[in-house]
Amino acid sequence: MPKGLLHHIEIYVSDLARSIEFWGWLLEELGYIPFQNWESGRSWKLGSTYLVFVQVEERFLP
Repeated sequence: MPKGLLHHIEIYVSDLARSIEFWGWLLEELGYIPFQNWESGRSWKLGSTYLVFVQVEERFLP
């Protein structure tokens, strides 16, 4: 794999629904496509790179 390329980034968020609403449209405008969707997360993919938003566990919210 060439240097500097990203495979994936996981971002833990305090409110998954709001994060999806805020970032989803932009990622799709940039060419990312919805990739995976599960109860506590969502991902978008562009080529071999994907971005993942995961709902942080309640005990870590503070």
